[in-house]
Amino acid sequence: MMQMNCPVCSYQDITGDTCPNCDADLRVIRMLQALPQVPTQSPWPLRIALLLLIIAIGLGVATNFIFSRPQLNTVVITQPSPVTPQKPPEPTTYTVQAGDNLSAIAQKLCGQGVSLQTMVQANPQLIGRENYLEVGQVLKIPHCQEDI
Repeated sequence: MMQMNCPVCSYQDITGDTCPNCDADLRVIRMLQALPQVPTQSPWPLRIALLLLIIAIGLGVATNFIFSRPQLNTVVITQPSPVTPQKPPEPTTYTVQAGDNLSAIAQKLCGQGVSLQTMVQANPQLIGRENYLEVGQVLKIPHCQEDI
């Protein structure tokens, strides 16, 4: 058996598996020393591989940067579309018939929820005589969707 020094207490020339000074177990160390030596490889292949990796990453980033921004030097000028004012919708009219009253006309043409006042506002000539309509009288019907 080969002599060795204790790695714990530095006792020298130990021939057994236990250090006589500190009782350290030296069997594992002896097994590792009995393994055959592996020749170390040159660091050049590793360095070349790392260099190629760095170059590939650099080129990959550069090409991604170039191809992902094709509009980099392109200036886009858009013309604003002209704004056309909307015409107010044509007023709807209704000719009063026999038996009509203002609230029935409002309900028939505009649906529930349109008040008598809305009809009077659209027809100022009715102020003070909301309950007196003449047969053949033409009334303006308000834009019901705005008033409901």
